[in-house]
Amino acid sequence: MAFHRRRSMKSKLLACLLVGVSFLALGQWFLQVSTSQQEKVRDGSQSAVGVTPAVPPSASSPGPACMANASVNATADFEQLPARIQDYLRYRHCRHFPLLWDSPAKCAGGRGPSWLLAVKSSLLYPLEAREHSDVLQWAFADTFLNLTLKHVHLLNWLAVRCPHARFLLSGDDDVFVHTANVVSFLEAQPPDSHLFVGQLMSGSVPIRDSWSKYFVPPQLFSGPAYPVYCSGGGFLLSHYTIQALHRAARHTPLFPIDDAYMGMCLERAGLAPSGHEGIRPFGVHMPGARQPSFDPCVYRNLLLVHRFAPYEMLLMWKALHDPGLSCSQGHRVS
Repeated sequence: MAFHRRRSMKSKLLACLLVGVSFLALGQWFLQVSTSQQEKVRDGSQSAVGVTPAVPPSASSPGPACMANASVNATADFEQLPARIQDYLRYRHCRHFPLLWDSPAKCAGGRGPSWLLAVKSSLLYPLEAREHSDVLQWAFADTFLNLTLKHVHLLNWLAVRCPHARFLLSGDDDVFVHTANVVSFLEAQPPDSHLFVGQLMSGSVPIRDSWSKYFVPPQLFSGPAYPVYCSGGGFLLSHYTIQALHRAARHTPLFPIDDAYMGMCLERAGLAPSGHEGIRPFGVHMPGARQPSFDPCVYRNLLLVHRFAPYEMLLMWKALHDPGLSCSQGHRVS
């Protein structure tokens, strides 16, 4: 895969963000909650969200291609690196791609929304855009090595389009989000202060096996361990931290492991991530059980859990909001 080819206009290759929370089978949507609407979220009723038109992909040229950096060919043992890593090094400096599909009015009106939820996905986005007008799409290939570009471009978009959002939830498209619990947690946070919370990853070492998709050679990162970060499956951050990351990312070279890159930006900004027991990007397991639990009583106090199929999200959402749900016994999870 060459990074210059990733600028193809084929829709299936274009990186996409759904600005929403994934608890419906067909996709995600944007949750815009005012103070008066938060009680509706808690009791399970739907809040009215105004739908504004999305701006569809442009048929015009995406702009001049970013050229390869030939100087990296002189990197030590460059020819022994896998082709995908060679290409990454050649095009690592390419970090400004055209926005093809925008949602410019999603944060319009007054000070905009209090909470923004971003889900990394590339499936069903034309339907999502028609139904909820919450799709962002840039002209780069939606590949594992390019996940960091999604974070960087979203930070840029937030600075321009949604500068007043107080909080952001970033998550994969297969995470279940208990939105009422997330809102309750965020309400308790002090205003305009640092927040970057998720599943802490401390002492994580770079994978040196070239067959692994997580392979990182010394030419990309020579240190023994990454800075502390939160698993990319899902994390929450505040407006203060969004601004700090936006500034830090401008001076932090791109890195193929997106969650580790967030840790690098936090370190540059002089900030540290924190952990939360309610954020479970590695799933929920009952002591002694071989398979993850699907008991709604296990999930009723959690914020975010990975991994859920779309139909499982719908089933869990309905189960958690069933008035007859009874959870009399304690549920200890690991």
